[in-house]
Amino acid sequence: MPASRTVYNISPSPDSTLAVEVRKTGLLKRKHLFVFEQYSGTLTYDPGEPLNSTFNLTLEAGSLVSRDASSKPSRQRKLTRFALSEALRAEEHPVLLLQSERFLAKPLRGFVVEGKLCFRQTSRPFKANIGFGVPKKDRLQIDADSTLRLSDYGIRRPSSLFGLIRTEDDVVLHALLWGTSTS
Repeated sequence: MPASRTVYNISPSPDSTLAVEVRKTGLLKRKHLFVFEQYSGTLTYDPGEPLNSTFNLTLEAGSLVSRDASSKPSRQRKLTRFALSEALRAEEHPVLLLQSERFLAKPLRGFVVEGKLCFRQTSRPFKANIGFGVPKKDRLQIDADSTLRLSDYGIRRPSSLFGLIRTEDDVVLHALLWGTSTS
C-alpha cells in the first residue's frame, strides 16, 4: 500500500451523525428524523488518488432511534418501535451493509460513491454524494448524503386518514462521520 494511502476506522463519536430523514405528505408536511447509534466501517483513502478509495460500513439495525425534536418522548418511542419492527425488521435482519464499488469525481467538488446497500435480504445499487475534509491529527471528516426508495427494499409505507397522510417513498440519508487513522 502506498505511503499516502491511509485506512480510517469509522465508529460512533459525539460529533458524528448517521441519520435517516423520512417525510410525510398530507395537509401538514412533516419530517421524522431517525439516527443510527451503532455502526462500524473503514475508509481507505489517498488524498492524491481519491478515486481509488474504498468505503465499507455496517449499521446495526436495532440501534435506530427517533430524534424528532418536535415530538414528545412517548411519540419518539412509538416511531422507533414502528421503524425497528416494520421498516427494518431489526430482529430478523440485524445489520445493513454498505459497500463501495467505485468513486467518481463530481464536476465541481466532491465525489459520488457507487456501491451496494444490503438489508432485509435485498441488495440494491447505491449512490451517495461524498466529500472528505482535510486530515487533522489522524482524523478525517466524511460528509455524505443519498436518497433511496423504501419500495426498492420491500418496505410498506404507512398511511392514515384513508391515505390523505402517507409516508413518501424516498428517504434521505445524511452522514457526518469521522474516521480515525489505524496507523
